[in-house]
Amino acid sequence: MSIGFLLASTSDATIMRGPMKHGTIQQLLADVVWGELDYLLLDCPPGTGDEPLSAVQLLGHGSAAVVVTTPQDVALTDVEKSLSFCRELKLPVVGLVENMSGFICPHCGERSDIFKSGGAAALAEKPGSVCWPRFPLNRWSLSVVMMVSRTSCHTPIQPTVRLWSRLRKRSARSK
Repeated sequence: MSIGFLLASTSDATIMRGPMKHGTIQQLLADVVWGELDYLLLDCPPGTGDEPLSAVQLLGHGSAAVVVTTPQDVALTDVEKSLSFCRELKLPVVGLVENMSGFICPHCGERSDIFKSGGAAALAEKPGSVCWPRFPLNRWSLSVVMMVSRTSCHTPIQPTVRLWSRLRKRSARSK
């Protein structure tokens, strides 16, 4: 579910202040018929703003965070603040994922660290953090989420599917 589905046009901006954001998140959590869920993942903007605070307050006990970063220094600085936010709210961080960690050439399969690599692992060395897989930037990543539950897949995306499968298994163990 996305707030984007409720807009008249895909080019419309979503302009909301704190109380409206909180009310919208509350309504999405309460009014959407989610069905039986193993997990409910909320994709919040980076940092420590209204959206993650409202989500933590509304979901309450039993919630946990998976923090996603990219390897650039500016992103890692934001993620440090997000980890501090989680500690302050006593929200367990069950994993730290590094997205866009390297680029996999679609022609030769060679990996290049165009944005650096390993920043999430360095952050995970701090107490209370666990580093999950590093996802490379590649053209197959966009379609991988839909492929994770399949038992077989085409060769080019197998490494990324394996990473998503490891992520799913680790989150199940963290429950």
